[in-house]
Amino acid sequence: MRDEPVAIRLLLVEDSVAQGRFIQQVLRDPSMPQPFEVVWVECLADALGHLAGALVDLVLLDLVLPDSDGMDTFHAIQRARPDLPVIVLSGAGDDKIALRAVAEGAQDYLAKSTVSPELLTRAVRYALERHRNLAELRRLALVDDLTAVHNRRGFLALAEQQLAVARRTSSKITVLFVDVDGLKRINDTYGHQAGDDALADVAALMRSTFRASDVIGRVGGDEFCAVLLDDGSEPTETVPAAARLHAAIDAHNEAGLRPFALSCTVGAVTYEPSDDPTVADLLSQADASMYDNRQRATPAATAIPRG
Repeated sequence: MRDEPVAIRLLLVEDSVAQGRFIQQVLRDPSMPQPFEVVWVECLADALGHLAGALVDLVLLDLVLPDSDGMDTFHAIQRARPDLPVIVLSGAGDDKIALRAVAEGAQDYLAKSTVSPELLTRAVRYALERHRNLAELRRLALVDDLTAVHNRRGFLALAEQQLAVARRTSSKITVLFVDVDGLKRINDTYGHQAGDDALADVAALMRSTFRASDVIGRVGGDEFCAVLLDDGSEPTETVPAAARLHAAIDAHNEAGLRPFALSCTVGAVTYEPSDDPTVADLLSQADASMYDNRQRATPAATAIPRG
């Protein structure tokens, strides 16, 4: 038995009753190859209210509304939900502003005078597909292929966001700098695939040790970083983050899944709300902490060149 197609959740923002009823009727046609769940609102305020609390896949947006006009309408929707594709509905003489909206991020625009069921459904389908493709391209540009955690660019961008949240909410942040020990020896002894496996294992252990909301990235060949935000959603930790990671690595080694043992040197620094460092400052301090910890480690570990 074939699964039923998943309905596309569409928010229609249109103050024309005739146009709104027509579009709603077209998209609710049971003969459509993919069903639509349509919510119709007639002003920007209602649209923003719906977007704040409901699941939506796409916005079909008239730019001229009773409480907003032109690009202000588009920008308001874009600020509220930058993750959503938008198709602009343009009236007579509005093509220029509709094209501007497309240039600034809308997926498409449709002239109300030429809207047909076929054109409307095709535009929605193509807009969703383009949006998914662009989202995947952005994701790939910010993710490390080998380890599936953020690459340096993605990590720094998200770390800046976490630091901004910490400043706004007066929350603490812990920044970890994790260096994989002896990666060259693993490569030389077991081959480069084993070295890749070691890096992927460290990334997987970091993901399983820390929360999904924490930011983890591979910032160098054998270097990882994590930004852990203490937002008050969990009880105060009694075991420091670095110790939890070391415990996870020990458990991994005891399982004997690899011919080599993983070892990492970890440095940590805590951002206090009263301070005003940059992300670069915090990473530099965590890196210095990692190096100090390596210098205090066993002679075998300290023999590994830094970086």
